[in-house]
Amino acid sequence: MAGPDDAILAGGGAGADAFARSAPRDGGAIPRAGLRSAIRSLDAFLQRIEGIREYSTDARCIFRIAPGHAATGLSCPQAGLNLRPGDRILDLHLWNEHVPRIAPSGPDFA
Repeated sequence: MAGPDDAILAGGGAGADAFARSAPRDGGAIPRAGLRSAIRSLDAFLQRIEGIREYSTDARCIFRIAPGHAATGLSCPQAGLNLRPGDRILDLHLWNEHVPRIAPSGPDFA
């Protein structure tokens, strides 16, 4: 399974270049596999404490959900929606590992 750092590390890019420039010059740089492992562990930890869950097994699904509470009120009479502060809601979280990579030729709508 791809990790949240794969998009940066696989394609190089400004993020990977900046990371490489900031790494110690004495050979103490973090290996990519170690970085991926650390990021995956942090992601799993944050998912547990935030209650973030996968609601679809479809590999094209780019969202996960977490229970939450409305911070403010929101009313949309046309949809029959009337949220009060504190009402239970579901927060959408971007599932980075499922976001398609941008092709070298750039993004498209396909």
